[in-house]
Amino acid sequence: WHRDLMRRALGYATEPRKIAKTGDQSFFGVGVPAISGRSEFSHELVERWHGAVLAPWYQSADDTMDVADRQVLAQDLRMTLAYAWELATRPLLPYDFRDPARILRDALEGYREAADDSLGLDETVALARELEDAAAALWERGAALADRLDAGDASAELGESAARLNAGLKELSRLLIPTLNSVVGRYGQDSYGLTALRHWVPSLAGVGVLKGHERLSGEHMLWWGKLVRERNRVTDTVAAALAVARALAAEQEAGR
Repeated sequence: WHRDLMRRALGYATEPRKIAKTGDQSFFGVGVPAISGRSEFSHELVERWHGAVLAPWYQSADDTMDVADRQVLAQDLRMTLAYAWELATRPLLPYDFRDPARILRDALEGYREAADDSLGLDETVALARELEDAAAALWERGAALADRLDAGDASAELGESAARLNAGLKELSRLLIPTLNSVVGRYGQDSYGLTALRHWVPSLAGVGVLKGHERLSGEHMLWWGKLVRERNRVTDTVAAALAVARALAAEQEAGR
């Protein structure tokens, strides 16, 4: 959606990146998605500024109108307006869970390799693979519904189907975004700059510590207890997301 919208709004497209946890991403824990279209300074400039990615004057007394590039600002505003207009007017939310499902499965497979075999991530990985297939089926069913809506079908039945699909997509978002982006989940607030947040499924980012301690040692058992709880939380969430995705896909298939 980002790539397509950016081409239409600006005439070119860039690859999206993982949004880092900052003060503007306070709601990952409850599964609210975020997207931000903004320009960047060149790598050479950032190096010259010793890593000041938002410029050395950012949020300082020197951050005045004379340092603003009006053309760049206009470009960023066009992108922001495009996001807002699309989200406010399109009948179906542009949620595509194929990439998140793949990212989830990749992360879990990596953690399985990083941990010792005491953690037991096989079931979690298997569920993630099933979720990947379910997300692909859901996207296909949703695309068929979108085609009918784009063709001008304004029947009440189709509108109700779109509303149910949107509700289900939000439910999937509420499940997957905290798992992919939060350590503490919906009842806490992740600390800004927390190292684990650089990784997908950050609650399991420390699994490699298990290989650093002898099995049945006190240190191993302490880490194992903590990580098993996180594994269970992730496993339950993936299973719940799989059930939602399958149910949504089946409903859309039945409504064709």
